[in-house]
Amino acid sequence: LREATQFELKQLQQALGITFVVVTHDQAEAMTLATRIGVMDQGRLVQVGTPREIYERPVSRHVADFVGSTNLFEVAVEKSDADGLHLRATDLDCALLLAEATTPTPGGALWLALRPEQLLMAREQTDERGHNCVAGVIGDVAYQGGASFYQVVLASGRGVKVSRANVAHDGASSLARGDRVWLRW
Repeated sequence: LREATQFELKQLQQALGITFVVVTHDQAEAMTLATRIGVMDQGRLVQVGTPREIYERPVSRHVADFVGSTNLFEVAVEKSDADGLHLRATDLDCALLLAEATTPTPGGALWLALRPEQLLMAREQTDERGHNCVAGVIGDVAYQGGASFYQVVLASGRGVKVSRANVAHDGASSLARGDRVWLRW
């Protein structure tokens, strides 16, 4: 009923051409209803944008952590060249390359946000260069019908959340607790 009401509200807003202001702590509701979202932190507006901008291009660690599920890693810049920013994270034992990066603020903390649904998971390493690819072991699995949620434990001991759509119904592509996997992004 709630989902149906949300779509009815969107249709009503478009038909009448009026502005709605919705205040909610329900992120799914905000993403469904909004054409623009404002994220606040301690009473201050810290980012305004479309749902896609807020989710995919958060301007701060707070916004990345607040909106949706994410894996956050503190990173340091090793160098910058024509390929992009070469980064290092103590929890990730791999070479990090960020091709679409802006120049970081000198001395500022940098955070890498990896969304669970954007991580690719495979039994074998698929990137010969080794950039943005790390090995781990599946520590836990939660099957929820349309999707499965995995907790992958890296060599550092850090857990990484991964989600995958359950599109194969024969179970042939299923991964289980204890399986060694590679994560790539």
